[in-house]
This record gives sequence, structure tokens and C-alpha cells, in this order.
Amino acid sequence: MVSNLLERLVSELDEASSPLRLVELADRLGVEPTALNGMIRTLEWKGMVVSPAGSSGEVVCASGCGATCTGVEACPFVANLPRPVVVRRKAG
Repeated sequence: MVSNLLERLVSELDEASSPLRLVELADRLGVEPTALNGMIRTLEWKGMVVSPAGSSGEVVCASGCGATCTGVEACPFVANLPRPVVVRRKAG
């Protein structure tokens, strides 16, 4: 069953004509977003999907508070950027 879900996930990613939000994709596959995130990590580990260069999905601070920074948890200027993935095409 897991293998079938992974195949469906790859198919959904491959056939998407525009970016998909994690919750939208999870809804299409009938799984929880947290489970889908793990499935995407598995596909990355297997080399079936990759994150484009420069798209880390890291936390980014837009204010530059310096010494007065309250930390990531309390800062209103911090955003979690999406971490895009694309299906790796097979050679040949």
C-alpha cells in the first residue's frame, strides 16, 4: 500500500501543471500532511524527487533585528518558505 501511495505521489507531482500546496496534495491522496511530508522525504532519499537549487524551505528573517531579536518562535517577521520538489527524470 505504501509503495502504491508513493507511486501516486510521484504521478501527482509529475502531472502537476502548477505548484501544489502540501495540504492540497495530501487531500488528493487521502493522507495527512505530516504523513505526506515523510513520503516526500522518502522520495528524496531514493533520488526520485529533488529540491531545486536555492530552495531550501528554511526560516527567513526579514527584519534584521540584530541584538534585540526575540528569537524565531516569537518573531512576527519570520516566515517558513515552501520547499519545492520536482520529479527527477530518468535518463534515456
